[in-house]
Amino acid sequence: RAAALPAASQPPAAAAKRTATRRQRGKRRDLKREPAMGLTQSQPKPARVLVVGLDGSGKKCLLRRLVRQEIALMPPTHGYNIVRVSYAARPCELIDVGGSDELRRYWSLYFEGLAGVVFVIDSADKRRLEQTGVELNRLLHEPKLARVPTLILANKQDKLDALRSQKVVDALNLGAVRDREWHVHECSALDRRGVDEGFAWVLAQATRGLKAGQVTRSQWGEAWGRGARARAV
Repeated sequence: RAAALPAASQPPAAAAKRTATRRQRGKRRDLKREPAMGLTQSQPKPARVLVVGLDGSGKKCLLRRLVRQEIALMPPTHGYNIVRVSYAARPCELIDVGGSDELRRYWSLYFEGLAGVVFVIDSADKRRLEQTGVELNRLLHEPKLARVPTLILANKQDKLDALRSQKVVDALNLGAVRDREWHVHECSALDRRGVDEGFAWVLAQATRGLKAGQVTRSQWGEAWGRGARARAV
């Protein structure tokens, strides 16, 4: 087989053809790096998080605390309420649905496309703990919510008889839940204890910004705390 000619001795036409080919390849590579003219990047879809629990558990108060609103004389949620926030530069929607007997059957209308679930309990109301477990168990066995990260907020920790997190885990048999990320977080809507950190866990799961169990107060400050963009509608 004949050896290739040195560049200086190759025919001018062949050298020019190879130069043109290299230029064309360079243009194709450049086109792959540049966006098409006239197109703009679409905004990311909000991560939807469902916030539910029995009536009187304090869902709406917690959400209002989250967006720094007053909680005096809060009426119960009739229907649903949406709070929009931004976490780690990702839009999120927190959908609060009423927890009364007649409204719980409507929870399933919001199961599609969820990135997270928050179940709020009144950790001082031991009389309704069994009913709380029944409703939570229904959510955990709902096929549409399979593998959806679930946060259990043990609210009303300002009361002396409130159950601590490990007691909640035992009472609700959460140790048997192995098909999803879940977390029990103590909080109080009254004094705002644990509210930010609790919601940071579920929003980190929903946006895939941070791994489970790695949300600290400093990370919260970096991701959300500096001028949180949040509003209730």
